[in-house]
Amino acid sequence: MVEQTETAKQEQSQLDLAFAFPVQVGDFDYRAALVASMLLGGSSSALLFREVRERASRAYYINSQFQVLQQVLLVESGIDAEHVAEVRQLIEEQVERLKTGNYPEELLQQAQQNLLAERQSGDDSKRVLANRLFLQSLLATKQTTSDFESEIKQVDKAAIAAVAQKVTLQTVYFLRGEGHG
Repeated sequence: MVEQTETAKQEQSQLDLAFAFPVQVGDFDYRAALVASMLLGGSSSALLFREVRERASRAYYINSQFQVLQQVLLVESGIDAEHVAEVRQLIEEQVERLKTGNYPEELLQQAQQNLLAERQSGDDSKRVLANRLFLQSLLATKQTTSDFESEIKQVDKAAIAAVAQKVTLQTVYFLRGEGHG
């Protein structure tokens, strides 16, 4: 694991955690990884937003995204520097919740709905469609929106727990803000 800290003349600090997430496009684990990432930090109903930003009030912003080609689950957050250890612990706790299934079923359903809504809105964007077609040709896959919806709806807590077992912390980057003065 690599840890790096830098400083900058800015008020807000930034804590980014990169987790190795060795999942391939096309297999069922990929669908579970998409749902897991959305559940972790893909929306305002996600675990990171609810627990770190809202409940603990320790982040200005926080989100996660699964970068499939790099096989990385990236968590980004804007924080106050004095809370870095607590925020890191809270993030790691939310990842652990994915591994154990310790979250309400409603959050899983919301994550699935959010993914389906993103997919549908992407169907109206020429850029998103072009990127999707490029990725499908690159990976020799073909998937309709209907297929995607069906597969996302099949993802349950057990599938998320199984795929989340593959998540391992590999990089911690902390940009310490030291004010403008």
